[in-house]
Amino acid sequence: MKTSLRLCCALLALLLAACGTVPEAAGTVPTGTGDSNPPEAYVLRLNPEDQNTTVQNSNSFVETDEGYYAVWSKETAIGPISLISFCPRGEDVFRPLCSKPNCRHEDEDCNAFCYGDFGYYADALYSIGTYSAGGLALVKRNMDGADHVEVAQVDISKLHPDTGYIFRFHHGKLFVNCRASLYLPLEQQENHLLVIDLMDYTQSEPAADFLSKTSDFSFSQFYKDKLYCFAVPEKTIDFGVNDLKLVELDAVTGEARIPFSRNPGSIYATDSTLYFFEEDASYLSSILEVEIEQPKGPGFRELDLQSGAIKECGMPVEDALWAAYDEDFIYAGNYYFDEEDRTLYFLSRDYELVDQIDLTNGLNMAVAASDRIFFYDQNTGNINYYLDKSQIGSHALELIPVEMVG
Repeated sequence: MKTSLRLCCALLALLLAACGTVPEAAGTVPTGTGDSNPPEAYVLRLNPEDQNTTVQNSNSFVETDEGYYAVWSKETAIGPISLISFCPRGEDVFRPLCSKPNCRHEDEDCNAFCYGDFGYYADALYSIGTYSAGGLALVKRNMDGADHVEVAQVDISKLHPDTGYIFRFHHGKLFVNCRASLYLPLEQQENHLLVIDLMDYTQSEPAADFLSKTSDFSFSQFYKDKLYCFAVPEKTIDFGVNDLKLVELDAVTGEARIPFSRNPGSIYATDSTLYFFEEDASYLSSILEVEIEQPKGPGFRELDLQSGAIKECGMPVEDALWAAYDEDFIYAGNYYFDEEDRTLYFLSRDYELVDQIDLTNGLNMAVAASDRIFFYDQNTGNINYYLDKSQIGSHALELIPVEMVG
C-alpha cells in the first residue's frame, strides 16, 4: 500500500536535550536585574497553546515568552527515554525540565520524563501517561516540570485492541488520532478522532460517522478549532497516494468536508485561505514507485475556502521539494531527510526569495520559533544549531551552536 506524502518525506524526529535552570511560569515577566522598571514580557508570534506549523514532526515543541520547551531523546541504561527540556530565551543551552536533587534524568522518576508528545495550556504542560485497560492517562505538570498529576483518562474502551494512536495538543485540546489496523478485516477497520478539552477534560468524538468510513486518516495541520488531515474517504483495501484527499474537520461542530480533491502536500490555514505547496510529482513518483496525478504541476497555490477558487502563486525556487509556513516566512527545502547536503530557502509571504543557507552533514530544519530557527543533526537526532530570525535577508546567515546538557 502506498502512503501519503507526509509519511514518505517526514523528517527525522525532533530530539532535544537538557539539565538545571528551572523556568518561571509562562506568561510572567522575567526577573529583572535590579532596575526599578522590570522588562516587558516577550511578545510571541504564536499562542503557546497552538501547535507550531513549522514543527517537522509531532507535538515536540512549545514556545512561551520565557523560552523554548522541546523533547530530547536520551540513551540510558534502560534504553532511550524522552525528556522535556527547556532553553531560556536569549540562551543557547537546553536542560531537562527537572529540579529534583541528585536526579540523573535517566528514568521515569525524572520530572522531565514523558512519553513523547506534550502541549501547553493555561500555565501548565500536558502529556500522555501510561496505557491502562480501556484508557490513556492525561498527565498535567507545572511549567518547571514538578507535580505530575493524572487529571483524566482518555476513554478508548470501545476501540479495537489493535488500534494505533497519534497525539496532538492544540488550542486547549488533546486530539487523538485512533488509526485502525490495516491487518484487520475491512469491515472491522474504523478510524476515530477523540478530542479532550483541557479546560474541563470532557471527551468528544467529532465527525465519527465520516471517519469510521475512511481507509486512512493522518494529521496535517491545525488552525484554531479546525483540523486539516489527509484521508481516503471510503472503505477500501487497495488505495494509494492518489486516493488521498484533504479533509477539514471542525472539532466543535463535528462538521467534515473536503475542500480539496487531492493531497496538496505542505499546507497553512487562516480564516479565509488555505496556502499550500505541491511538490514535483515526477520526483515523488520515483520515490513512491507510482505515477502521481498532478494536473497543474508543482507550485505554490492559495485556496479560497469560501469560493473554492485557486490562485496560482508560481514556483520562485525551482528545486523546492517541501515547504513550511509561519506568519513571517515560507521555508522551502530542496531535500528530503536522506540527502546529506542541501539548501534551505527563505521566502516572503509574497513568494519572493529573501535568503538561503546551505546545510551540510545531514543538518535539518527542526522548527521556526518567534525569534529563532532551530536545526538538528539527522545523525544524532539532537538540535545543535539555531539561526537568528532577524538576520534573514542579510545574506550573511550564521548558524549558532546549541549546547545540550543533562
